Amino acid sequence: MELNVYWTYFSKTQLQNIFLYHKEKVGIRVAKKLILGITQEVLILQNQLAVFQKE
Repeated sequence: MELNVYWTYFSKTQLQNIFLYHKEKVGIRVAKKLILGITQEVLILQNQLAVFQKE
């Protein structure tokens, strides 16, 4: 079973802000890697429904 995860306008904007900040401060490679890591963690949470269920 899978949890539905919705990217709101706010979360998309914040993700973009994170990318732009790190792109300017440390470079595009690091910024892309960071954003990829964040989005992959969201996918992991999406598939870990058991974490959110109460027994």
